Order: sequence, then C-alpha cells, then structure tokens
Amino acid sequence: MGFKVLGYVVGIICGLLGMVIDFAIVSEIAGFWGVVVGIMFLPAVFHCSSLVCSGSRGNLIPLTITYVGGGIAALFVYIGSKIAGD
Repeated sequence: MGFKVLGYVVGIICGLLGMVIDFAIVSEIAGFWGVVVGIMFLPAVFHCSSLVCSGSRGNLIPLTITYVGGGIAALFVYIGSKIAGD
C-alpha cells in the first residue's frame, strides 16, 4: 500500500509540475493563443513541448520531469501492486 500511494503522489506531483513547465514553454514560444490551443490538444502539447525544449535548446529538465517522473511513479505503483498481491 505504501509504494502505491507514493507512486500516485509522485505521479500527481510530476504530472502537474510537468504540465506547468510545458505550458510555460508553449507560452514562451507561441504566446497566449498557443496556450489556448495547447489546452485543447493537451497530449500533443505534453509530448512536443518537452521534446522541442530538449532538442532545440538543450534543456533536459522538462523532459526528465515529465517522462522520468512518470516512469518512476509507474514503477512505484507496480512494486506496490506486487507486494500487496493485486
């Protein structure tokens, strides 16, 4: 139970932090209307803005928070499920 809860908490924190960072990247690149369109196409914004920032600017922090944070959260939930026998 502890690992599952920790996984959910890490997932929520990394997800919200990644979303804020990704929308900040979109706002810097495309402005207000880019954020409005990004809200409508949320999965594409998550994927593309982290990759664009890491590729064109050499900044790996948004990519790390979004994808590695999600992977660690999934790993914790998986370990918690195996321990609990779910």
